[in-house]
Amino acid sequence: MDHDAVIAALNRTTRFLTKEENLFNWKVRQLESNFNDDKEEQTRKFERMIRERDTEIEELKRQLQQEKLATSNLALKVIQSEKVLQQKIVLDRRLGKMEGELLDLNAANSSRKTKITELEEIIVSDRKTIMALTEVIETLRLQLTAICEEEEQFVADNLAQAEANLKAMFENQYVFLKETGKRKKLMRERLSRLGISLSASMSEEDEEEGGECGDEEPAEEPSDDEVARLALQSAMQAVKPLIQHEED
Repeated sequence: MDHDAVIAALNRTTRFLTKEENLFNWKVRQLESNFNDDKEEQTRKFERMIRERDTEIEELKRQLQQEKLATSNLALKVIQSEKVLQQKIVLDRRLGKMEGELLDLNAANSSRKTKITELEEIIVSDRKTIMALTEVIETLRLQLTAICEEEEQFVADNLAQAEANLKAMFENQYVFLKETGKRKKLMRERLSRLGISLSASMSEEDEEEGGECGDEEPAEEPSDDEVARLALQSAMQAVKPLIQHEED
């Protein structure tokens, strides 16, 4: 009976141990499952935190770059401000010098304004004188124009009269030459009827007038055309001074 009791106790112990082992294994699996779940959760959480930290780091880097750029810009602005300040100091000095020069220029301008006023008065007086002289010149020009027109009319009238006289004189001279030619021809015919040779008589007169000439040939009698031409030249020479006088 002790053997059965021991076996029964061992069986109970075995069942209990099996149960406890199963329970332990279940708890271990539960713990492993919970650990894995917690591990994954913690991993996701840490990854999310890492991403957030990376994002913050990138943002901080960007802000750092912006701060560096702003610092560089600020340094440039500071340098520019220093240059502007130096330029302002130089400009202030120049401004002071220019103010002195401006005062001198104002004084000089005052004297120049006085001179300009005097010159303006002189110009006004000269303008009045010029206007008076212009009126006198215009009057003289009108008078000169009238005189020139009168002289031109006088010259034109006299020239027309001279041309008419010259034309009449040419016509009279032409008529006179024609009458002379006719009378000369008639005289030759009468002399030839009387038996007198005109060339012989002319040669005798030439010998009486120029006996000292010796062997020179007697001059030929001029033709009618030559006589007319010489008469026309003589008339032109006589009338030319009159025409020149009229033109002057």
